[in-house]
Parts: sequence; C-alpha cells; structure tokens
Amino acid sequence: KRSGLGNEAPGGATFQGASKAVHPVIAEACVDFASRAMKEIMPPDGPVGTKILGEVTEQKQDVAERKRDFMNWQCTEQIEELRDELEQLTTQLPLGGSQYLKLWYDEQKKRPCAEFVPIDKILLPFSAPSFYTAQRVTEMQDMSEEEFERRINAGLYMDIRFVRATQEPEATAAQKANEKIEGKKSSNENIDGERRVYHSYVNLSIEDDEKSKGELAPYILMIDDQSHQVVGLYRNWEEGDEQMQKLDWLIEFKFIPWRGAYAIGLPQLIGGLSAALTGALRALLDSAHINNSPTMLKLKGARITGQSVQVEPTQVAEIEGAPGVDDIKKIADISNNAPVGTTQALIEQGAAVYSSIHMRLHKSMRKMLMVLGRINRWWLEDMRKGDMVEDLVIGRQDFDRNTDIVPISDPHIFSETQRFAQNQALAALAKDNPDLFDRREVMKRILKQMKVPEINQVLP
Repeated sequence: KRSGLGNEAPGGATFQGASKAVHPVIAEACVDFASRAMKEIMPPDGPVGTKILGEVTEQKQDVAERKRDFMNWQCTEQIEELRDELEQLTTQLPLGGSQYLKLWYDEQKKRPCAEFVPIDKILLPFSAPSFYTAQRVTEMQDMSEEEFERRINAGLYMDIRFVRATQEPEATAAQKANEKIEGKKSSNENIDGERRVYHSYVNLSIEDDEKSKGELAPYILMIDDQSHQVVGLYRNWEEGDEQMQKLDWLIEFKFIPWRGAYAIGLPQLIGGLSAALTGALRALLDSAHINNSPTMLKLKGARITGQSVQVEPTQVAEIEGAPGVDDIKKIADISNNAPVGTTQALIEQGAAVYSSIHMRLHKSMRKMLMVLGRINRWWLEDMRKGDMVEDLVIGRQDFDRNTDIVPISDPHIFSETQRFAQNQALAALAKDNPDLFDRREVMKRILKQMKVPEINQVLP
C-alpha cells in the first residue's frame, strides 16, 4: 500500500476530489537497486569468473577457464529463465528483506532450472536463528493438476489416488497485494485444479533407512496439502558422505540482516518516512486544489469603500561568492583539481550502505555457483549441450572441486561511477609518473570501461 503501486492508499482527506496519490519513494528505490545490482551480478557475458587458490599451474588455469566458459554459457543461454528470475528477485529484495532462488536439475528438460521463491512462500521455525541453520525449511509450491500429474509420471511424486482440488490454495497477504497490482482477480472456480504441495527440508530419524541407520539425517519431505499424504521422501546428502551433511538447493539473498532468520527491507527502514512523504504530497495537492476552487462565502449587501490593499512580492537576497564563482551550485562542489583518490573516497563514503548490500549479493551468487557446480558434477553427461560448447572439452571430473569458480562481480566495486573514478585516478598517477606506468595499458583500460569497440584498432 505504501509503495504506490496498488489502488488502495490509506489515509488522506475525505472531501470530494481529495488527492489519493502515494509518494513512490519505495518503488523508486526498488527499481534503482535492481537496476544497479543486476548490472553487477549478471553482466551480459555471464556471472562467472576464476580465482585459483594456492600455486597457479597451467593445468589448474586451463580447468578453471573451461569451467568458467561452460558455466557462463549455462547462465546466459542454457538456463534461459535465470536472468528473469534474478531480476524479479532483486526487485523484490528491498521490499521483503529476504528472498530466495532455487536451483535443481529437470529430467525432462535435461538441464538445470532456476526459480525465484518469494519470502512469503518460505516457512521457517519461530526459533530459527538463521536460514541455513534452521532445523526445518518448508517451501510452499502451488501447481496445476497437469503439473502435479507430470511430476507423478516423472517419478518425482508417488503415484497416489488424489481428488481434484475444487478450491484454489489460500493466497498469502503478499500474494493478494501483488494480484491487485497486476490487476488479477481470482475466480471462484478452480479451473486448472491448482493445489499446494509442501517441500520440507528437515532432519528426520528413520529407522528403516539403511543409509542413515536410524540416525538424525537431512531429508526432503513432500506433502500434498489437499490429501494430507506424503508424496515424496528423498535423502538430502551426497552419496558416500559419512557425515550426512545437508545439501542446499535454496539460496538466500539478504538486504539488511537483522535479529532472527529474516532480514529487513525498505518498508521496515523507511516505511514511516514514506507515509510522511505521502501525507505531505497529498497536503500540497489538496491545498492547490482548494486554492484554485471557485468556492467562497459572500456576505450579501456588504460594501467596502475607501480601502487599498498592496501585496509585496517575495524578496530575493543576494550573497557574495568567491571570485570566479558564477553559479551558486559550484560553492558546495569539490574542486576539479582535487588530489588523486579524493573523488573515489567520497563516492565510497556516500555509498557505504549499498557496498555492504552488494557484498551480500556477491556471497549469495557464490553460493548459487556452488550449487550449479554440484548439479554439473552429478548430471553433466545427461545434459543437452548447445552447439557453442561442442568444442569445449569438459567432464564431470572438472567439477569435483569448485574452489576456482567465483562470481565475476567485485564486492569492492558496486557502480560504474566508482570504476570511472578509479580509472581517472589511474590516469592522473600515470601522467605524474610516466616512468612507472604503461600508458597504453592505462588508456586501454579507460577505453574498455567506456565500452569503445575495437580498441586495438584505435590504439597504435
């Protein structure tokens, strides 16, 4: 309601024609954050980079580069929905505080798949200290009857006798608000037979399991909400792992960490400010509306004679500026001849909050690449590969260790402005110390940052 995207707007004057406008400060912040974040974590060439730990050998470098090229192809072409899902996630992240991305391997499509899971679809225990250490994480999945039968035929769910759902699953409060924004209205009839299945990542003690031998171990428990029957139960640890450590399929993205398992977002941080801005905006519009409305009270028969009224215009005071300053905005501006690094320091200081959020996104992307690497280690030979990677010699053994794969996003750099400031500082240092810098390489970096095509033809 406070975002300005829905039709409902609480508060405001009650007279006819009163403004119901909502200040879009939260919506604008969400769009701005998503635009900047996506540019960093999901560039057009792919989000994967390399970082070799320990001694750098030609063999290690060759394996890392092959994995980088293959996973960049996966993220940009094979998993065609990944960018769209990440864009939804980064747009919703400032609103919910915590959002989630799910990765899995689809046997029918023969490729990894990605899906954005909103915070209202994830259920955590009340006492959970964090997402990854929670004893139970439950995901609510709403699907049509056709999708439910497809999963039964694919062997994901048990073949049970189920009754067609006559009513749609109860929507969450966030889902209802989102439907109003989209203009969707649910019908009374459940035409598609939509039903809800709970996927619970939980620790269980099953005596009949020969692998766990009755010890507490991680499982994925799937329960149909309509029939209250268990439709699936899977071990959630890697085969041969004696420690039976839980495998992560859901990746958490955080905005501002707080106490407990859920992070906080803009509604908790500036929700009151948004309401105040909305009230001020409405008061301004309502006052303009009233002042321009031809309504008044007139005393019949009254006459006023012998009076004169003079309205003084608003005065403008002049101030003395420094010599050579012809624009008042330049008084508070920094000098163009500031020392090297001053501009960059000011940028970093002003964007310290965004920098910390970007570091958390970088960490989440690292987790996502680890999950994708595990999927490649298990199902690489069964995947459908495109024509572009036919000549790329890569095997499952290349993904045995994924410590050489990192997100290409730099956690210390969070905007193009900061990169330009770095290049300007580098150019200034190269100009003052020409014997210490390769000026051609410096200029090449600057032109590359400016996205100038065919740099080698421009530089001699």
